[in-house]
Amino acid sequence: MYFIVLGFYSTLFRYLGSGPVWPTYNTNPVCKENWMWHVLFINNFNSHMRQCLTPTWYLACEMQLYIISPIFLILLMRRTKIGYVLIFLCIYGSCFINFIFTKQYELIDGPARLAEYYSTDLKDFQRRFWKYFDILYTKPYSRLGTFLIGIALGYYLFQKKATTIKKKNQVMLSLGWIMAAIFMWISLFALYGREESVLETAVYNGLKHLLFSISVAWIIFVCVTGQGGFFNRFLSSKIFIVISRLSYTIYLTHMVILEGYFLAKKDLIDHSMGVYGGVLTMVCIIFFLRKLFLIEGGAE
Repeated sequence: MYFIVLGFYSTLFRYLGSGPVWPTYNTNPVCKENWMWHVLFINNFNSHMRQCLTPTWYLACEMQLYIISPIFLILLMRRTKIGYVLIFLCIYGSCFINFIFTKQYELIDGPARLAEYYSTDLKDFQRRFWKYFDILYTKPYSRLGTFLIGIALGYYLFQKKATTIKKKNQVMLSLGWIMAAIFMWISLFALYGREESVLETAVYNGLKHLLFSISVAWIIFVCVTGQGGFFNRFLSSKIFIVISRLSYTIYLTHMVILEGYFLAKKDLIDHSMGVYGGVLTMVCIIFFLRKLFLIEGGAE
């Protein structure tokens, strides 16, 4: 699916519309020059200006982490303590790299600042964001800590068997939820609305992925071990089955659709009836598919 979308965007996209800024090339020059980076899943090490489909940096990053995952899994199975120690050291190393790179290159803390810069200095934000994007945001060493927390939790649940893990008492559960909420809040909003120093941003970038992934790991742990309550029932809702089956295709095609929409416009961008209609259509499709899956499930 990835390569189909990539090939379509590179060659056939230009024939689907027209407009004042609609492309006139036969083959997208960026894709023509850099397609091999995508095929080899290393496009996240290329500049954003040289990526054919920029959002696919995530696929490359995930593939790279997936390739090295057997190192940790084999160690966990054969030398469990050494495996956990290595995971801890790599998580620490990932956080430290995020801290050092942010401090060295004076990077921002991410796209969450867009709302603050939108009405003041949007061009400066774009320049600083793409610098952050190319140096840190898309790189596997920036995401390694989060990935390894998932590996460690998954192996722990597999080894202990979710049904045999001792249930936590209400005090421990409450404390866990409170800490998870605090960690998630810090990872999302700690620097929002304030002028931070380079050092503060470096500390934040060093810890935000770690804190957020610990919060998610806690939610997964309590749900899998039967202690999630409402959250487990909500996250187990069948509506998420529909969304999960659509999410990958939407992820691959959303930029192509958006680019086609904006390149074809001949007037100012606004919230037109077409936009509202598209949102309503998506909601209707999701509910229709949900009913369809329920019918099929009942028939089976």
